[in-house]
Parts: sequence; structure tokens; C-alpha cells
Amino acid sequence: MKPYLDDYAFPQLNDFSVRRMLYERNGFELLIEKKVDLPSKYSAKQFARRFKGMSNEDIVTSGAFLQAARR
Repeated sequence: MKPYLDDYAFPQLNDFSVRRMLYERNGFELLIEKKVDLPSKYSAKQFARRFKGMSNEDIVTSGAFLQAARR
């Protein structure tokens, strides 16, 4: 695995909202965005410290497909 995509070193890269923001910030236009949401019985305050800042959107997103093209 490439170190800059290491989920342990950068757990926030698992956040759907962060990935979407990184695409847009780096000159990509999102062409397709499909998400699968599943309700969560947990809230962010019940998570370990490094995950407490997760948005509700990220908590309920169980999977996503993003297709982007460079602008």
C-alpha cells in the first residue's frame, strides 16, 4: 500500500466527505457519486478519539463509488 493512502496513518481518508473534498480540491470534477447508507446504532461520541469528529454523513455511509475526471 502506498504510504500516503495508509488508513492507519490517515484514518480520515476513510471519511466519504474528505475523499470528495480532496477530489474537488485537486482539480477533479465528480461525474458520478453513488452512496450506500446504512443506519448506525452508534454516535460519534461513542467512537475512539480519532473518529469523534466524523460527520453523521460519514458515520452512515457504508460504501461509495466516485467517478471523477480532471477539469
